[in-house]
Amino acid sequence: MKRNIIIIITLMVVIIASFIINKTNESKKIEKHSGEEVITTKLDNYTFKIKDGVIANCVTCDISTYDNKKVLYYKQTYELYLCQKDDCYTIKQVLDNNMTTLDDILSKAKDKDGAYDGGSAIYYFDKFNVVKCHRNMNDGTVNTNVYFGDKSLTEVDVCEIIK
Repeated sequence: MKRNIIIIITLMVVIIASFIINKTNESKKIEKHSGEEVITTKLDNYTFKIKDGVIANCVTCDISTYDNKKVLYYKQTYELYLCQKDDCYTIKQVLDNNMTTLDDILSKAKDKDGAYDGGSAIYYFDKFNVVKCHRNMNDGTVNTNVYFGDKSLTEVDVCEIIK
């Protein structure tokens, strides 16, 4: 009788431990589709980290396309990461895997100036700025690109680049 009780208690402990381990691993899931890793983690409480020297300095570097908008770095020498606990992801990973939305990232800005030219806006963060363009171009197109850059980035720098 005593032995059966010990076995039942041991099984219950194993089941509870398995449940707890499964729940902690659920927050970060990586699946493979056609040989590509797809991260299914949803970010909700994240911080921004900058890693210096990770990408080469360039005038405009493509990051991703999100909601029919090109997302680019402008004159960057670093990569911006979104980190939740110990897991960090690039903006490309976050946007390409729908881990959060661009609007959610922009909502974390400390300040915003907007409507310079009918819809463009600058979002100010601690160590970087984001410019979300919405400008009618001379050729009849609309520049709706989103640029991540250093603290000196302004709407004038990027919203007229594409003609």
